[in-house]
Amino acid sequence: MGGMPASARSCRWMAVPLVAAAASLAVAMLVPTESWTGWFVHPVRAERGGGVPATTIEGAVFLRGMLVVFALALLGAIPGLRAAQPVEPVPSEPAPTGRERLAMVLLTLLALTVRLPRIGESLWYDEISALLDFAVHGPGPIVANYFVQSNHVLHTLASWLSIEVFGVNEATLRLPALLASVAAVPATWRLVRTVDPTRPSSALALTAAGAMAL
Repeated sequence: MGGMPASARSCRWMAVPLVAAAASLAVAMLVPTESWTGWFVHPVRAERGGGVPATTIEGAVFLRGMLVVFALALLGAIPGLRAAQPVEPVPSEPAPTGRERLAMVLLTLLALTVRLPRIGESLWYDEISALLDFAVHGPGPIVANYFVQSNHVLHTLASWLSIEVFGVNEATLRLPALLASVAAVPATWRLVRTVDPTRPSSALALTAAGAMAL
């Protein structure tokens, strides 16, 4: 922040809820229910039911209403944000040593080595269901439909993006899960190191990351 006064920083951050509230109201007002319904509708459910399900229309109406509520909540929170006192800065943990960084790289490579050989195995039922019932139909039906429990929305969205870019096969469908599980190894290491920044435990952090890698 340099020499920026606290009042100037506060004014700058106050623009964030204002912009978010304005965007939410604009989307709620300008995008009609029919457009949301057309984006959300699941083609298979519409075909089997003889039209757009009533729950899909209700969901679109509810979304528009919640966008307005969200905008009003942001505007209502601004006075509280202005009055909030700045929190004390959290002490930063000492930088990891070269050996720690090397160990972390090796553990991450170990995680990749353990997972990569099985990425092309035949799909399990829940993976097939997530693919055929949701991922192939795009982001709208993914986020607005949950008629079977195989739709883990964030993962299904990532799978949809993966198969859109790389094509449909076992490896591309599992690519998001592979990347997330490998990234969890350094994330776990970093999390454990920051639990107590004044006394970081290198051994404990590496042990936790090693458990995640395997």
